[in-house]
Amino acid sequence: MNRKAHTYDQAAEQLGVSGETIRQLVNAGELLPFYVTSHAHGRAVRISDIELDRFIAAREDAQRQKHAHLTFGNTAQSRA
Repeated sequence: MNRKAHTYDQAAEQLGVSGETIRQLVNAGELLPFYVTSHAHGRAVRISDIELDRFIAAREDAQRQKHAHLTFGNTAQSRA
């Protein structure tokens, strides 16, 4: 398995958003980072590909649920 870890800016690029948006999503608990000890007094924060995939799938599921009442061909014109 080839797993990758991304900085906030790299994760932002993957999702097509800003680094600040990634920070907000982390602070809100919507994205879960992990910490890598780079030396005795510092930590590097990363977000895994698996976490990015989970986040995308959760957003897709939320959209599906939001629009579950819609079916193919169910438009305002066909209801009129």
